Amino acid sequence: MDELRRVYLNLKTVMEGSTPTLKLEGTVFQGFQEGAYYVSQKGYRRQFVEKLGFDPYPGTLNIRLRSKVDFQTRKELEAYPAILIEGFGNEHRSFGPLRCYRVTINGQVQGALMAIQRTHYDSSVVELIAPVKLREKLNLKDGDKVVVEAFISGETPPHRT
Repeated sequence: MDELRRVYLNLKTVMEGSTPTLKLEGTVFQGFQEGAYYVSQKGYRRQFVEKLGFDPYPGTLNIRLRSKVDFQTRKELEAYPAILIEGFGNEHRSFGPLRCYRVTINGQVQGALMAIQRTHYDSSVVELIAPVKLREKLNLKDGDKVVVEAFISGETPPHRT
């Protein structure tokens, strides 16, 4: 079914002739506060800069999806090709690979949604990175609604920071 979904989505993109986007909505919540540690790892940061085109703020914005539509949209998003951030290791431990999708957060800030393979969260949570501290830039607090628009063709959305 996943392969059929990929074929369908690719054909839909070709037939419609536009840059496809998917929208997710969720609410901000305080996570485990481990994002800064992981995002700051040299093995990840180097690839974020090289592959995403920005040096992320050391931390993630955690969004909890609430509706069945958003759960399905996330599943659909992960059927599209992603920007692969490769795993790596150091003398102490290993760090797993990530799949990233270019996004715009609340129509204002360009960033990336990370689909993390090794995580403490279930599929109702998405983690976002951006070149700015999203909570400050967008004046967000726990419980606030966030709209994430994912650009699924690999195209870079218009830059808005």
